[in-house]
Amino acid sequence: MQGWADLGRALRVLHALPHSGHGLLADDARVLQGQAQDPGAGVRSRLPSAWPFGPLPLDQQPLVQADRSLQPHLDALTPEFQRAAGAPTRVCHTDLHAGQLIWRGGRLAALLDFGDAACVPAAWDVASAAYFHGWAAAAQVAAAAGLPCDEDAALFGLLLAQHRAARARRREQMAQAVGFAHGCLGRLHGWAPAAPTSLPRLAAP
Repeated sequence: MQGWADLGRALRVLHALPHSGHGLLADDARVLQGQAQDPGAGVRSRLPSAWPFGPLPLDQQPLVQADRSLQPHLDALTPEFQRAAGAPTRVCHTDLHAGQLIWRGGRLAALLDFGDAACVPAAWDVASAAYFHGWAAAAQVAAAAGLPCDEDAALFGLLLAQHRAARARRREQMAQAVGFAHGCLGRLHGWAPAAPTSLPRLAAP
């Protein structure tokens, strides 16, 4: 769909804006400046509990509690998460779900809601597009934005899966997070264990 290329071009413009710092943007109309001073704190400002940047241990992550087979794979990726988070930052949207995109005739008419915009690596936006719209769409977005759809996008995808699992209130939401995590591992390693056949009971919304 041509609209994915439209989104990529919009992100290319966003990513080129002058900025400083890390993480969620400070409330300052004069500059685009992240609230955090280092990459790990920048990730944490947007994804407060995502391991290895947040305070919650890996074995207590809702994603891992939903599927224990993910734990050793995530643990082994600790240095890769740190490396990906330390990549050069861009001003990123970070939350490209369907409600943020207005379409007209298959073309992108508007990109909405910059309340979660942050100074983070551009791979975050590729991962966000993949989480909500699939990797095929993300590849089109990345190409138009001048970005690779590579292992860093999969690593940020695993961080997003943790965040979405922590926010899940319905079984299908948790299933999406778990399934996406397996898909990211598959992209990183060419293999991922089978998704679980059952998930823990979730709190009512």
